[in-house]
Amino acid sequence: MDDGRYGEEVATRYLRRRGWLPLARNWPVPGGGELDIVALRNGILAVVEVKTRRSPEALYEPVSLAQRARISRGATAFVHRNPQLRRLNIRFDVILVDRSRRPSRITHQTDAFDPPGRRREMSGSTRWS
Repeated sequence: MDDGRYGEEVATRYLRRRGWLPLARNWPVPGGGELDIVALRNGILAVVEVKTRRSPEALYEPVSLAQRARISRGATAFVHRNPQLRRLNIRFDVILVDRSRRPSRITHQTDAFDPPGRRREMSGSTRWS
């Protein structure tokens, strides 16, 4: 299994064990790309970017502005196609899967970034639409 699919499978199992309900995997983003995982728990819709690497140093490369724009565009389209989700708080997480270790080490960065063009409110709210 290639690194990307392996990491998404590991991340999905990780989220399920923590009470998340995965709603979509590899959801196609209009204009190209995909959302790795979209999951729901306690009124939060998490759009999760999964990064799987065989070198621990390579795990911490930031999510680029172009990637954030694609993920944000995809999240908007996903919610538009699923209007029952519109009132949920949306956050953008990153799950890092380190394949250089046995078993693989997982790091979950919650609320890892804001969508481009959005600034976090002073209250700390992550809701956007």
